[in-house]
Amino acid sequence: MMPESESLVMSDVQVTTYSTPRWGSRAIGTTLIRKDTQARYYVDNVHVVNQEVVDLFTILSCVDGTTYNVLTAFFQRVERPAPPAEVVP
Repeated sequence: MMPESESLVMSDVQVTTYSTPRWGSRAIGTTLIRKDTQARYYVDNVHVVNQEVVDLFTILSCVDGTTYNVLTAFFQRVERPAPPAEVVP
């Protein structure tokens, strides 16, 4: 059986990033976002230090100075629990 702390780890969620946090802005790529067991967010394994919601977007600012604009609806997918682990008898 998996330890309880491991079962709480969230899955990575791949989301589209945008040039600006405005509807109609250009998609510029994708990134992986995850949330650890202590509710810390990471974008491509870099710690997120600030989240700001602007209209339909969430601006994620990372410790290394990078900023990502993602749709809030997609960012919220990170909040969903990871699927249960398969139990092998």
